[in-house]
Amino acid sequence: MEPAKPTQGFYGDHINLPLFVRASIENPLTCPSGYVNVVDEDTCKNQANFYLTNKTGVAPDFQNNRNDRPLGCFVWDPNGWKVERWIHFNVNLHPSNPAAGAQVVCQLNTVCEPAMGCNVCDGCCHDYIGTGKHCLECVEEMCPPPPPPPESFECDPKKGCTVCSKCCQTYITDGEKCMKCVEEECNP
Repeated sequence: MEPAKPTQGFYGDHINLPLFVRASIENPLTCPSGYVNVVDEDTCKNQANFYLTNKTGVAPDFQNNRNDRPLGCFVWDPNGWKVERWIHFNVNLHPSNPAAGAQVVCQLNTVCEPAMGCNVCDGCCHDYIGTGKHCLECVEEMCPPPPPPPESFECDPKKGCTVCSKCCQTYITDGEKCMKCVEEECNP
C-alpha cells in the first residue's frame, strides 16, 4: 500500500518537502511516510498553525482531553471539510476511539534547519541545506549511524566467559572493567 500523500502544507521551493502536513482524508489518523505526529503542544500551536494554510487557525478550545480525538496535534473541521479547519491539541495519552472529522498534523521527521528545530547531526544543521530531499541526502552522507548498544561481555569463567583468555578471570568484574580489559587485551 502506498503511503498517504500530504494534502496541505508549506512547500518553499519545489525540491523541499513541507515541514508540516495534515494526514490525508483517506487515512486521517496516519502520517505520510517520512512524517511523525506532532505531539508537542507548543510546536502544534506556534509552528504547525503557521505552516498549514487554507483557513486553518488555532481553535478557541485548543487543548482537549478526549477519548474521541487523536493524540497530539490535529485539525478538526466542524463543517465537513468545507469552510473552517481548527487546530487542536489532545493531551489524552490513550485515546480509544478517535472520531471522524479529525486529521492528525504531522511534522517532517528529518529537519536540518536550526530555526525549525534541527534534529540531525551538527554537520547537517544549516539553513542552506533546507528540509526535505537535501536534508535527507545530507543525513545519509554526513551523519554517522547511532552507535550500537554496548556489547555484553562476561569475564567470569564461572558465569560462562565470553571473552579472550587474558580477560577470562574471576577477579575481573563484569561491566566497565571487563569491557576495558577486552579493549586492551582481546583486540590487538
